[in-house]
Amino acid sequence: MKSLKYMKFFVYLCALAVIVLLAKYIEQHRYFQIAQIDIVNERGSTEFQNANRQQIFQSVLPSLTGSFFSVNVHQAQKAAQATPWVAQAKVSRVSFSSIKIDVQEYHAVARWLNNGTEAGLVDSSGRVFQAPTEEKLPEFDAPADELSTVMKQYHLLNGQLKSLRLEIERLKYDARGAWTMRLTNGVEVRLGKQDIHTRVQRLIQYWQSELSVLAPYLDYVDMRYPHAFAVKLNADVPAEFNPLVRAEQTAADNSIQE
Repeated sequence: MKSLKYMKFFVYLCALAVIVLLAKYIEQHRYFQIAQIDIVNERGSTEFQNANRQQIFQSVLPSLTGSFFSVNVHQAQKAAQATPWVAQAKVSRVSFSSIKIDVQEYHAVARWLNNGTEAGLVDSSGRVFQAPTEEKLPEFDAPADELSTVMKQYHLLNGQLKSLRLEIERLKYDARGAWTMRLTNGVEVRLGKQDIHTRVQRLIQYWQSELSVLAPYLDYVDMRYPHAFAVKLNADVPAEFNPLVRAEQTAADNSIQE
């Protein structure tokens, strides 16, 4: 009986050894070695707008080197998603020797400023991400959780400004809930908290009738008054456009005439 037990045990050991050796053989066989890694965008193309395909490849390579059975798909996915400009990545085994990586890119619509300091980029969903770019983008200066609101107002206010052929260069929404915009001509417009679209409409009216000629000399326009506006002129303003200089000149002329 004991000999039979030992015999069975020996057979089990042999079978286990065969299975281990077979598994090792299969794992090391070239048929199961990863030979191809395809990296494509949402449209199935290998051309990317901002993401670097070679950089993605290098980031996933350590996790996808080896056989079909030994590669770490989850680790490769995390590595791909940590690559600049990659919003989402899905790593799939296509065959015993092939891997496919579907990449969704971020598309920047603005730069995010945190209290005036650049802190990242903003995509069309209002998500903040980190990536290098030289592209000229509008700036959103606001708390991160308000960026979707800022984006909505940016599009609405820019639509109003089309008639002036101006656009917003920077839109600020501060902790008090007040809005300030800097236009592409460098002029700052203070809109306050309430009725900002009505105030922009008044700005358009005043701009067409009075302010456009002053544009090169304006530091800011304050639209927070119910039926008026205030301006601050810079130091380069000519005397004929400066009401204080004109008033002093008038007084001097009158004194001379006396």
